[in-house]
Amino acid sequence: MKKCVLILLTVPLLWGCSKKTVTNVHHHAIFSEIYSNQAKVEILSEPSLDPANANAWVFYENVQITLQHKDERPGKLVITDQWPGITDGIRCSLEVSTRFGSSRGAVVVPRPVDFFRPSSRDTLPWADISFAWSRSPGAWFLLDVDYAAYDANRTWLGYADTQVVMADTSAVIPLAFIQKYPGATFLYASAEVYPYMGPRPGEAGNLNGDIQGYLLGSGYWDYISFNVGSPPLAPETTTLPRMDEEKREVVLRRLYGL
Repeated sequence: MKKCVLILLTVPLLWGCSKKTVTNVHHHAIFSEIYSNQAKVEILSEPSLDPANANAWVFYENVQITLQHKDERPGKLVITDQWPGITDGIRCSLEVSTRFGSSRGAVVVPRPVDFFRPSSRDTLPWADISFAWSRSPGAWFLLDVDYAAYDANRTWLGYADTQVVMADTSAVIPLAFIQKYPGATFLYASAEVYPYMGPRPGEAGNLNGDIQGYLLGSGYWDYISFNVGSPPLAPETTTLPRMDEEKREVVLRRLYGL
């Protein structure tokens, strides 16, 4: 199985192992996600839209859902809602209406994924780290790896993270990345993998109409924590690094140049 490793240290990673060049800048754009039980639509504009002038709907099978919750933020209007849930793999459509016009698109919600390796709470040697996770047909994946580094006296040395975009279900994080801090003898680390359907970073958007943008089908993720080196730290002395929702969304928007 071929593997493609992309390491993000100070700039976002882009599909195809190359940097993305943004050639079209839109004053208005949409970035949206549909899960099996919720949806989030971000209408990006300057100034941000009046909530009274924008609406969004999700359609699947014979069901129509009007997204009810609107949150006006600097530079964007966020429209969200939740529902009891649908079966993974169902095709969903999104329609957005604003005073600038309307946009439509459709996407399939991928199946959840599970890590195969490493196992949670493993203690790994100082070497390249191999990750593998279950397949969700048609999906691409975002892998986030974070760690806190400590020396032999259990003194905190620093923190590092990287994001990897993959078409396959495996990735390798090289030793050079986890040896970022000289003198580190132990890492307290975590990883999350997210499955997505829809256009990959670098591809054209799939929302058509007066406002261009992206609609992703977002599956549920898996999370593991693990150690590198020895001796392991007592769990109560550490705070496990983890990608929060805001960071994940920022990473995704940067991947798409938004």
